[in-house]
Amino acid sequence: QRCKKHPWSREKYFYAIAAKYKISKNKAIFVMASANIIDHNRKNKKYFENKIVESANLFQAEVDSEDDIRNGKIKKTFVNLSGYINDEHGSI
Repeated sequence: QRCKKHPWSREKYFYAIAAKYKISKNKAIFVMASANIIDHNRKNKKYFENKIVESANLFQAEVDSEDDIRNGKIKKTFVNLSGYINDEHGSI
């Protein structure tokens, strides 16, 4: 996922594991958390440990990232835990 806080700010990116949980007939929760993904970023080689979702630390993967990520042109960031609730309403 790539993102910008403001139109004039630098682009950042993160990797996340995502899941959908149905909590009732009409509601679902979508959650995501960062894991330790090896993407060969030259400027960010530190190990990430998720302090909130400890099971995310068990997942490790190596990805073939894009050139701007490999060259350290984009800042890597992390998401300990994020999500939202989807409330499905019936159609009229």
